[in-house]
Amino acid sequence: MLYAGLKTLHLIGVVLLVGNAIVTLIWKLAADRTCDPRVLACAERLVVITD
Repeated sequence: MLYAGLKTLHLIGVVLLVGNAIVTLIWKLAADRTCDPRVLACAERLVVITD
């Protein structure tokens, strides 16, 4: 029972970590495509906060 609970907790942590990394990548790529310095600054700030 303890093993299954820890394994489930571990899998949830991995999904949250990978999901956060993917969303951050999408934000950064979308901001880079705009070439607007204000959008880039906002995206960079959010990337630093989420990391």
